[in-house]
Amino acid sequence: VSRSIHALRRLPQTPVSSSSPGDAKRKRVAVVVLGDIGRSPRMQNHAHSIATCKELNSDVCLVGYDSSKPHARIRTNPNITVCPLLPPLVDPYRKLFPTKLGFLVFAFLKLFEQTAGLFLVLALMPRLTAIVVQNPPSIPTLLVVN
Repeated sequence: VSRSIHALRRLPQTPVSSSSPGDAKRKRVAVVVLGDIGRSPRMQNHAHSIATCKELNSDVCLVGYDSSKPHARIRTNPNITVCPLLPPLVDPYRKLFPTKLGFLVFAFLKLFEQTAGLFLVLALMPRLTAIVVQNPPSIPTLLVVN
């Protein structure tokens, strides 16, 4: 969570006026991946497209697990901030209980942990204009962003 908070501190806290008088203020968009950001090229493309589109005039926070590096154009774009989620703590212990009941218990614990982590990261963000969600998985992502 501390890495996410550090990344969120880099986001502009107030709308930034653009250089042209006719332009609207900068928007904030979260692109949420409930998976590894580096292995989600489609969501990286969405984040890059939103961040570089002059008509949208947006800062993007790319939320997800940072197990592998995102593309260089994501890492170097000043309008994109990567807000990492902590990997679920229950994953290493899952194999200790190989029964169906063990799977159900760990699935529930992982769902709870992902929901809490995603909620915390999104709740700490400055006010968002929009949220782009990778689907599937729908649960818990759609529950949290609503």
